[in-house]
Amino acid sequence: MGSLSVGLSIVIPLYNAMKYLSMCMDSILATEGIEDTQIIIVNDGSTDDSGMIADDYANRCSNITVYHKQNEGASEARNYGLNRAVGKYVFFCDADDKVVPEVLSEIIVRSSTETADVILWDADIIDSNGLRLGDKGKDYFIHKCKYDSNCQLSGKKFIEQQIVHQGDFATVIWLGAYRREFLTENSLFFMKGVVHEDDLWVPLTLLRANSVIAVNKTLYLYRIHSGSVSDSDVDKHISSLLIIYPILFEYCDKKLPDDGFRCLLKGNLTRKYLHWIFEYDFCGRGYGDKIDIYLLWKNSRRIRDRLRVLVVLLNTMRRQAR
Repeated sequence: MGSLSVGLSIVIPLYNAMKYLSMCMDSILATEGIEDTQIIIVNDGSTDDSGMIADDYANRCSNITVYHKQNEGASEARNYGLNRAVGKYVFFCDADDKVVPEVLSEIIVRSSTETADVILWDADIIDSNGLRLGDKGKDYFIHKCKYDSNCQLSGKKFIEQQIVHQGDFATVIWLGAYRREFLTENSLFFMKGVVHEDDLWVPLTLLRANSVIAVNKTLYLYRIHSGSVSDSDVDKHISSLLIIYPILFEYCDKKLPDDGFRCLLKGNLTRKYLHWIFEYDFCGRGYGDKIDIYLLWKNSRRIRDRLRVLVVLLNTMRRQAR
């Protein structure tokens, strides 16, 4: 990027996404002001033609740089890109998704003058053909931002308001741009070797953020398709979640005051953890004895969650008795 003053760097981890990469890149390049934005594509050992497609875009656009590396997973690909970003803010975009150019253009303008640690936005869900699906029960993946775009909240306050008023807060990386120096100064890199890395990184990032701005606009289009990482290797997902959630609970106990917010957050984390325990059938796959039942029980705030904890306990006992 030379001596260009860059407000935003876009980091795109790439692995075998040749079917969708062009749609992703074309939506980004349709954005006004994108020529002043650093775009880093990290080809994480793709075995299809993804790397060649990325190189073609880099040959056409001077603000695009492609790095080719051995496969180490999305976490390391994002870390690799973050270490090479020069923008004031960093936006992590997945190679099989799309953006809304008009809204991204606004974020590019704001990134040059903004001082907040985190700028958040909303998302819509699209299918494999790029058609918006509307409300398909995927609210877990979106914020419901109803804030003035100039109103700054602490990360803790943002989480609290989302849980109190919306019932949950989203833990996906692509719903925001993050001030690069804030990330590096707090060593907010992604944990290597796990999936569901967003579930760990986003809460820890927001909890450290002194200032968050939530833009009440849809910038991101999240694609649901059968080839997504979330449909692969269930055991890898389970083993990752068994690492991630105890870390989050420990962080709450060590770093947060023993007050209403800590209790609220741990109750929300319990609900999320239980969701994944049933989604991936931890007990049926033989992982029930690795779940800290007492931890879940004492942090359950809803009767429904306590009932689910009891079901986990009973299913584990039944399997052990076989």
